[in-house]
Amino acid sequence: MSAISPTARRATPPGGAAAATLLEPAPRRIIVREVNWLGDLVMSLPALRAIRRAWADAHLAVLVRRGLAGFFDGAPWIDQVIPFAVARGLRGIGDRRRIIRDIRTGGFDLAILFPTSFESALWVAMAGVPRRAGYSADARAPMLTLRTTTPRAATRGHQVHFWLEMVRATVGATGDAADFALAPKESHVQRMREWLAPRRKRPDACLLYTSDAADERTQGDTHGP
Repeated sequence: MSAISPTARRATPPGGAAAATLLEPAPRRIIVREVNWLGDLVMSLPALRAIRRAWADAHLAVLVRRGLAGFFDGAPWIDQVIPFAVARGLRGIGDRRRIIRDIRTGGFDLAILFPTSFESALWVAMAGVPRRAGYSADARAPMLTLRTTTPRAATRGHQVHFWLEMVRATVGATGDAADFALAPKESHVQRMREWLAPRRKRPDACLLYTSDAADERTQGDTHGP
């Protein structure tokens, strides 16, 4: 595996925050390993958009569990979605090999890991991605070339800051905690309208779905792949 020694330039984030050090040479192909739960996926969006804004011309791919891949249908600013699934037992060995192969063939020069699991770092290291960023957790620090420890403020405040602080500290990408913009495809909206139409008892009723994101991060991202 070849290593790239990053130099840096200064980037001033909005809102009067302290300047961050933006990674250089600028990455050309970025893969972001996304989190494992729907609630966390929503909370990680500002950090993902910060990465997109930092390197607007780079190819940006997300590696995400197959069941959550459709979440990014409303994100035209994402260039590539790489869905994956890992079976239990011996069948999972082949699944992991395919994931590593898919990452390797993508030719990525920067991997940013939102989960804190050991396996997420192992995949990108084995795939030969030269720059690998994430939190030092789960004994994976030696596999990360750009790493930071979890600051107390990122765990005390709103969950969105957990990932925003990581991308700021490791690659210098700064973002807005309120930046959750995501629009579903019109075809999906139409399908939902058609599904709801015969089921509505009141024309002014709406459907609300909620998720307990805080518990999901604790149970899933730290220990899952």
